[in-house]
Amino acid sequence: VTMAVSSGLLGTYNNEVHYRIYKDQTLTLTSTVGNITKVEFTCTANEDEKWGPGCFTVDGGNYTSSGTIGTWTGDAATVTFTAATAQVRATQIVVTLANATAVEDVTVGATPVKVIENGQVLIIRGENVYNVLGAQVK
Repeated sequence: VTMAVSSGLLGTYNNEVHYRIYKDQTLTLTSTVGNITKVEFTCTANEDEKWGPGCFTVDGGNYTSSGTIGTWTGDAATVTFTAATAQVRATQIVVTLANATAVEDVTVGATPVKVIENGQVLIIRGENVYNVLGAQVK
């Protein structure tokens, strides 16, 4: 699974990692190991407030937001979100895959990592667990 942002950044604010997608820019998630069936964003603001999940629009599938959580469901190899009304700041992005093909060893740069398959793609590096964007989750 890869992520591409047309304009934004990964930064830290108040000791929290933020994935920032600037206004009028896109976040595209693409999977080559199985279709994406769900994407869940945890954002730093509510609904359609500046930085909230309600600022996203997406073509295809079903996208809803409630509080600080934005959820897309569908069945696609690629999903593109547009920060249509304001910048979106997410502290976590969880991507769920359907019928993912088995992936065991992956190399990130020069670092070999393990990928587990339990409906989500997580990268295991030593004792640490990372999500697909590289943020430590355990």
